[in-house]
Formats: sequence, structure tokens, C-alpha cells
Amino acid sequence: MKKLTVREENCTYCQVCQLSCSSLITGRFNPHEAMIKIEWHDGAQISFSEDCTICGACARACLYGAILEEEPRHDPD
Repeated sequence: MKKLTVREENCTYCQVCQLSCSSLITGRFNPHEAMIKIEWHDGAQISFSEDCTICGACARACLYGAILEEEPRHDPD
């Protein structure tokens, strides 16, 4: 399973990630219905709801590298 890595310092609060998520989940472009939440207080604070399935739609939509979809690293045994 892939994982999402957040780089809040790259976020511009464009909300494209939230629009992509809400469109996929509800069929509507509404940031308030997204599984990803962004709060802006002198910079971004990005979090995911418990209902997030880590599908990666937000990462694929992010234009600034604030959310990255990555393969988990496997440490050699």
C-alpha cells in the first residue's frame, strides 16, 4: 500500500487536492466534503480524516509537491 507524505511548507492553499478528493468521493467539487483538511495559520496544516482511504487522488492533483504519494520503504531483514 502506498503512503502519503505531507510537505506543508510547499502548500499554497489552492485547495486543488480537496476539490479532487471531494469530486471522487461525492461527485461534487466541495472542499468541505473532502477527506483531506487544510487549515491555514501562517502556513498550512494538512490532515486527513479517519475515513481517508489513501487513494492518492490528492497527491496526484497537488501542483506544488505538498502531498506526495510514495511507495513504503522496506528495510532489509
